[in-house]
Amino acid sequence: MDTQTQPAPPPASHRLRLHRVTLRSAVYLITSVTNKRERHFDHPSAAEIVATSMQHFHDRRYLHGFAWVVMPDHIHWLFQLRVGTLANIMRVMKTWTGGRVRKLLELRGRRVWMPGYHDRRVRQDECLRRYIHYLVMNPVRWGLVAHPKDYNWLYAESDILDIAGAEPEEFGHDQPRAK
Repeated sequence: MDTQTQPAPPPASHRLRLHRVTLRSAVYLITSVTNKRERHFDHPSAAEIVATSMQHFHDRRYLHGFAWVVMPDHIHWLFQLRVGTLANIMRVMKTWTGGRVRKLLELRGRRVWMPGYHDRRVRQDECLRRYIHYLVMNPVRWGLVAHPKDYNWLYAESDILDIAGAEPEEFGHDQPRAK
């Protein structure tokens, strides 16, 4: 492997997978970022590849997708796992999308996704609506659109897209990165 084109993952990335347990039927909030936070998904066709992939897993009933958003340099995905493991879903999604985005954007030998991902298992007593609101408001917080309905690479099963106004209490800080 050429270390000039494939930088080593950050030293702590392997720890993202330590002690990870997949619980079938659990609800997860996943965040995965692009390599070096490059804004690959500013390109509409690249964002569409990722959006189509997330919809595919829902349509094939591997998971039940509550909401997802494809941001310029990362994704958020809220779903209930039905089949397989979290690691396998993410491996397949990132491999499939990475290959297509790499070809589309002519990123020869460059990685699209950062290794690993962050997952948070949603407890039964937590409100999914709060998580969905967080996801759909992401493009608004980044200044990409004035209203979530104006963003093309976003899905929410809830009627929350019709809601305007104050956001529920923050539980994450997701601000745009400088180009």
